[in-house]
Amino acid sequence: MNRYLSIIICVMMVGLWSAQPCEARQQKVFNDFDGDGKTDIAIYFPASGLWQVFLVGSLTITNVTTWSGPNYLPAPGDYDGDGKTDFMVFNSAIGGWYGKLSRTDTFVGGGFGPPGSWPVSADYDGDDSTDLAVYEPLTGIWWAASLTKGWAGGVQWGVLGDFRSWEDPQTYTVLPMPFDFNQDGTDDFAVYYRGWSMEDSGWYILYLTGASTYYNWGSSGSLPVPGNYQAARGNAPQGVCVYKITTAEWDIPYRYHFHVGTYGQTLPVPAGDYDGNGYDDNTVYNYVTGEWIIIYNTGGGDVDGRVMIGGGFGGSTAVPANIYSTIYKLARYSPQPW
Repeated sequence: MNRYLSIIICVMMVGLWSAQPCEARQQKVFNDFDGDGKTDIAIYFPASGLWQVFLVGSLTITNVTTWSGPNYLPAPGDYDGDGKTDFMVFNSAIGGWYGKLSRTDTFVGGGFGPPGSWPVSADYDGDDSTDLAVYEPLTGIWWAASLTKGWAGGVQWGVLGDFRSWEDPQTYTVLPMPFDFNQDGTDDFAVYYRGWSMEDSGWYILYLTGASTYYNWGSSGSLPVPGNYQAARGNAPQGVCVYKITTAEWDIPYRYHFHVGTYGQTLPVPAGDYDGNGYDDNTVYNYVTGEWIIIYNTGGGDVDGRVMIGGGFGGSTAVPANIYSTIYKLARYSPQPW
């Protein structure tokens, strides 16, 4: 396993990307399509380009149609900085971005990223706007550009994994996981390496300041599931979490393990704060039935007992409209990956 580091990253990020001082900020809310501070339940139908979003605050459903096709997958984010998530899709085969911006209610499209790259859009400069970004799985290079500020740049970060011949399909063992791991208002570059065991599985995180860390957390059968699920504890980076697919088990540092989901049907949907209380909730989506199960969090060492189960919002032809779900798909993971 070769680790790639950039010796110029701090200079590049401070000079080109106008680094912000590290300070505590309000928890970011992913997939907030109406700007009410709560994550909304969203699905996308690749065959038709239809988005269906259940707005949890108003208990209403909104439908939007964007581009469609076998290579189109959702990459939602607040690209225009108006506080509402935009309907964006990414075509990995050509490196194309297409979608509808909420500020102007207009459709946009263009190329950014080489063919075969994966979308890793996030807020890398702390201006509360999502930046276009892609990750090249074969080189470990991240490319990013701001639609609101006009900067663009790249950095090489992560590890190069391996393909395991006995797995069908041969899934990628390194997954990019952008997230605000130190809760300073700026998303960080991170990759998760699914190693051979618990001893060598873990997270490589690069912060905007140029500082980096490695945290050993995971296993050969786990997917990375970043999210601000609890108040900071011990020395674990905020947001580190894994989901063991075969046992449907959530594994968060300094917390009792718990099971949510069904092997062969469900995958996790990370980083969603569905009640707007500042902590993300543990969520799974059933790719067979379209059922969502949400376990709410209040920041404590355990869940608070509230569970929301919604049936039929999705199904076998729909995927969760979530950037991490798209990364799972491009990395060849499924509800029964091996």
